[in-house]
Amino acid sequence: MHLKITAPDSLVFSWEVTKVSLPTDSWQIVILPDHHPLATVILPWNVEATLPTWSEHNTQSFAVGRGLAYVDGDNIVVTTAL
Repeated sequence: MHLKITAPDSLVFSWEVTKVSLPTDSWQIVILPDHHPLATVILPWNVEATLPTWSEHNTQSFAVGRGLAYVDGDNIVVTTAL
């Protein structure tokens, strides 16, 4: 899967990932490969991305503000005000 995190004026992160955890207004959701299409509001918290296992430290955490997340197949785009 490919995760892209963008702020209004910059690209924050763009990388291949194996799992993404998103803070939504109802609960924390986990996106795995071949997830159904989804659009959701995200809340200020942390987006956690699991990188492929070849990475020594395979989890990255990004503090985000309120924003939107779109999932379409194996592409995830998070647009947020950091």
